[in-house]
Amino acid sequence: GALLMSLMGGGGFLSVAVTLPLMGARIDSAGPGAALQMVAGVAAVLTVVFAGVWLYFRSRGGYRAISIAEPTAVDRRL
Repeated sequence: GALLMSLMGGGGFLSVAVTLPLMGARIDSAGPGAALQMVAGVAAVLTVVFAGVWLYFRSRGGYRAISIAEPTAVDRRL
């Protein structure tokens, strides 16, 4: 859990490190409205991608808990 959380945080930091210089260059060249349009376009693309992933998993029955451990003696009696 902790490793995944740190990877997610690192991914967020990396995305900010890439996006902010691009937004700054766009603001300098075309104004703040153009930078906002660029970021809104990225958000729209990500919305479509994640909606597609969600629909794919939903069509397969969604997520279910799967036990990956060997059953113990208590589990075998149930």
